[in-house]
Amino acid sequence: MDTTKVRFRKVQLNLRLTENEKEYIDDRAKSVNMTTTAFARKMMIDGAIIYRDAQLYSKCMKELNKIGTNINQIAHNTNSVGQTLPNDMAQLKQQYERFTQLYIELLGEMT
Repeated sequence: MDTTKVRFRKVQLNLRLTENEKEYIDDRAKSVNMTTTAFARKMMIDGAIIYRDAQLYSKCMKELNKIGTNINQIAHNTNSVGQTLPNDMAQLKQQYERFTQLYIELLGEMT
């Protein structure tokens, strides 16, 4: 059986670095969850790599989901009782402020 691997990229580029430069590039690649080769290729072609932490997006989505759930509960309570309870609105406002802070943090990470 032939186990020869057919490569998509056939041209090899050799680059000489100091040990410090190599360590620096390795560290940068690890910081954005990439292999050193993929990182170097991306930097040479595009000149920049934008890394976004998925945990922050997940936090924002969870907070937004909580707000949506509370809105549904408030709507249900309002329809049952005939009025909005002050505690419901205070809780909703608190969650909205928490979401706003996460959103500002997310925007700061994007720049």
